Amino acid sequence: MRVGVVTFHRVPNFGAVLQAWSMAYNLRELGADVEILDYRAPGNEAMFKRHGFKALVPSIGAARQKRFVRKNVPLSKVLYSLKDVEDYVSRAGFDVLACGSDQIWKKDHRLGFDPVYYLGFNVPSGVRRISYAPSCGDMTGYGEHSANAMDCFNRFYRLSVRDGNSMEVLHRLGLRNVKRVVDPTLLADFSSILRKRSDNTPYLAVVGGLDDASVRLVREVAAALRLRIIAAGTRCTAAHIEKRFVSPEEWLSLIANAHFVVTSLFHGSALALKYRRPFISLDCAGRRTKLQDLLDHFGLQSRLAAKSGDDYVFSDELLHLDYSQYESSIESALADSREFLKEAIYG
Repeated sequence: MRVGVVTFHRVPNFGAVLQAWSMAYNLRELGADVEILDYRAPGNEAMFKRHGFKALVPSIGAARQKRFVRKNVPLSKVLYSLKDVEDYVSRAGFDVLACGSDQIWKKDHRLGFDPVYYLGFNVPSGVRRISYAPSCGDMTGYGEHSANAMDCFNRFYRLSVRDGNSMEVLHRLGLRNVKRVVDPTLLADFSSILRKRSDNTPYLAVVGGLDDASVRLVREVAAALRLRIIAAGTRCTAAHIEKRFVSPEEWLSLIANAHFVVTSLFHGSALALKYRRPFISLDCAGRRTKLQDLLDHFGLQSRLAAKSGDDYVFSDELLHLDYSQYESSIESALADSREFLKEAIYG
């Protein structure tokens, strides 16, 4: 079974590259021969291109993420347009084409409506189209592109999304046979890329950008738990150690090995959950919709810190998280998602 995947794998974002790795891993675990289409979406390429004097100095963080992808993700040749993709797919011998995960279905100023991410191109007869855990982000609808979106969606053998809002967007188009599944990072086994700890001193990991109120909360939590603070892939004025230019493997490992995690990121929260780390999610970077949806899905809505005025509300309840009461719902969602992917691939 040969599977081609369209996803975000070139976005300079830890979650994006790890979900791309996870898509390939999960499909390989099902016995598939996997290839991620190395599609260079014009919108994404322009969005993350460095300008001015920065263009002369490569981003260390972005370079390490690209190196991770080149080394660990099975890529096709470079494809620059829908026609390139269509021509390549016509002779690549795929049995299945999959799109997902990440926010590939979010129509915005960067991507507009890019049919490649909806598998909206001609494919050889018999090739099945499926989606696994794509997201529309906080988008409410496709507007003038609704007909184009429906034309693409109607060609799918199986449709799934990773969040409730995306379900609603597709429902508004009249699509009902849509499955909600977990993010692929929650299914993957990262043991082959996890880094062993060289220092057993317990620490609080800060993951994602923070505002001033978030920094104050980090200090309170760290003081209450007597933890040193390590900022993973970000700046943080409260951190004892800043590891700004970590690789995806190091970023993942800092979450997996942490005593506690404070994060403003979807994948920061998802991976803290995966490794059963106590964590707090913070709405300080415009990600409330997807954070709240993720946490609500597993009954963990109390992990999204509440605000009172300009500050987050600190309480002893935030310091501890007993996963035993959530294990059943988490494992059920994982098993359900694995079964969906297996059935979508093999029919």
